[in-house]
Amino acid sequence: MIQNGILKCFVKLLDSQDPKTIEVSLLGIDNILKCGKQYAENNNFPENPFSKELDNINGIERLKKLQGQPNLNVKRSACNILQKFNVNSTNLIFYFNISLF
Repeated sequence: MIQNGILKCFVKLLDSQDPKTIEVSLLGIDNILKCGKQYAENNNFPENPFSKELDNINGIERLKKLQGQPNLNVKRSACNILQKFNVNSTNLIFYFNISLF
């Protein structure tokens, strides 16, 4: 599915104005990155290949932008993905108080 562009489709949907659509896309991205993490561990890869693909299609930048979204669930999900998978964590910006979780 990754080879057929599903990750790119999920990333494009992050530009939606509908928070539910964004949440479903974030869930899909999270699941893909989980699979990539497991794949990397099973094959002794130094990094998640799907994280790299996410970066190549500007998904990381879109996830960072979502941290400024008014919807708390969207912010939380985007933040969790960036943190959980150490996706380019050097430039993370948090627009809300994490203690809200």
